[in-house]
Amino acid sequence: MPLYTYLLHVSLYHRRSPPFGGGLFFAHFNELSNELSFILWKEKLNKVKIQNLRLETPIFYEKILNPASLLTEILPNLDEEREFLFCFELDELQYINFEPKIEFFPGKLIWGGEKKAEIMPESENLLELPAGNYVFTQEREFLDKSGIANLAMEMQMEGLWQRYRLKKTLYLRYLNEDRKTVSQLFRPIT
Repeated sequence: MPLYTYLLHVSLYHRRSPPFGGGLFFAHFNELSNELSFILWKEKLNKVKIQNLRLETPIFYEKILNPASLLTEILPNLDEEREFLFCFELDELQYINFEPKIEFFPGKLIWGGEKKAEIMPESENLLELPAGNYVFTQEREFLDKSGIANLAMEMQMEGLWQRYRLKKTLYLRYLNEDRKTVSQLFRPIT
C-alpha cells in the first residue's frame, strides 16, 4: 500500500504561548496502518513574529551612492546610531510562489538610503519607505544575506497563506535600538 505525503501549513498566531505556534508540517498517511503522523518542517517559524503593519506616514532617507558595498562591508561592523533602508525587487516568478527558491532572495538591490537629521523634501536624492500596508517582521540582530533570505521566504509563505496580495518589492531596514542592531523587513500588500 502507498504511503502518502502532504505538506500542510499550520498557522496559529504568535500571541499564543508555546507549544502552539505556526509552521510547515509534512503529514504522512499510511493506508496500511491507517496512521497519520506529522513532522515539523521549519521550526523557526514558531519563533518569528510576522505581522500586518499599517505605516501611517512615510519614512524618508537620503540616497547613498554604493548601497551594495555598504550592505556587505560596512553594516556588519557598524556600532553607531545610524539607520539605513534598502529596496529590493523580487523575481517575477518567485514573488508570489508558495515554495520560493532561496537563491532568488532577497532579490535585486534597487537602491539604498540613510536616515539623516535634516532631509530636504525637494531633494532629488530623497527616497522613502512609503505609507501603506505591509507584512512586517524583525529580528534584534544584524542579518546577513542568508538570514535576510530565510526571513523573507518565511514572511512570503506566511503572507500568502494569510491571503495577502504581496507586491514584488521588499524593504530591508537596519536601525539601532538599545545599542543593538535591529533588522526589519517590510513587504507591501495591496
